[in-house]
Amino acid sequence: LELSSGEKEKDRFETKIKLKNGESMEVKVHASALRNPEGNLKSVLAFIENIDPQKNHERQIEKREQKFHRLFEEANDGILLLNDLKIIDCNGRITDLFNGSKEEIIGESPLDFSPQVQPDGKLSSEKAKEKISLVNQGKPQVFEWKHLTLDGKPLDIEISLSKIELGDDDYIQALLRDLTEHKKIKSELK
Repeated sequence: LELSSGEKEKDRFETKIKLKNGESMEVKVHASALRNPEGNLKSVLAFIENIDPQKNHERQIEKREQKFHRLFEEANDGILLLNDLKIIDCNGRITDLFNGSKEEIIGESPLDFSPQVQPDGKLSSEKAKEKISLVNQGKPQVFEWKHLTLDGKPLDIEISLSKIELGDDDYIQALLRDLTEHKKIKSELK
């Protein structure tokens, strides 16, 4: 309608068409108005592009992303995504562990939730740099770490660090398992 009235010279839109076999197909229509010297519509040149495979691919990607997001959020362990020593994402288990919100955690460093010194006597900052360096060299790390909740309560955590690639960038994934209760029971049994 806008092409025939002269409001537009070109238009592009998505729609569904019905095929001879009764099936429907999603298409993108690219249309251009061809006018005579007086400016009246002479004809419309249209190109119809099949976008069904593209839409199916986009739906598959979206389903896969939803599946991974669900796995991320519903994991029993806490999951942090780090860029160097900065937290760029975390799951709900992390917010439970640290007794805070995502807004209080994302953008911070794991060192912000650590005492200055670990139980082995090493500085948390030096030990963290050492572990990150090893992971960046392609050597995954599993170790125990003392963390603190946002309100200062100590947590005994087992951390698994590994390097992961997302798109064109490398990140560090940290899986955190709370050992506090386990260690408490073990101590009581002794």
